[in-house]
Amino acid sequence: MPLEPAVRPISRTGRVRYRWGQTHQVSVLAAESVRIVRSDLVYLVGHHVYPASELALRLADGGIGCELQEHFARNFLGVAMEGSPIGEAAPVAVATAGAFDFDCLPTVGRIGAMVAPELSPDETILRDQRVQVVAGHALGIGRVERLSLDVQTFLIVRIFSRVLSPPLEFRPRCFNA
Repeated sequence: MPLEPAVRPISRTGRVRYRWGQTHQVSVLAAESVRIVRSDLVYLVGHHVYPASELALRLADGGIGCELQEHFARNFLGVAMEGSPIGEAAPVAVATAGAFDFDCLPTVGRIGAMVAPELSPDETILRDQRVQVVAGHALGIGRVERLSLDVQTFLIVRIFSRVLSPPLEFRPRCFNA
């Protein structure tokens, strides 16, 4: 009779949320103290990535609501394309661009609306794989590119890394001559 392991290995797989577009992947070390699942929204601190839900634990004052979303947006690297279990500081592929689908509350989303990681009901934790529509560029990590047909329970979002690309207000604009 085979022995069962004392601890089941953590699945490195999650729902594949990638839809289309160039992903511009980078390889970054996952923090040893956290678990990252494929499709988690991740941010960069030093040389390590952390999932969105870890942000409140890592801030000195904890942060709440829009403060969390704004801090996350400033350090947003992208979407994890693979996972990493707790206790392993292994390189993780992170997509810094591309279109991904994310769950959301039924909302009045519109094409081009800015999104950020969804806040918990008490506004103290960011969700790793859910988004919500927000007002203003300072909170955003991407824009709605397509709405779901079934009461908008998911949005397709074109993400943009704030770490590897300039802020929206500094992106060049095209004008007709």
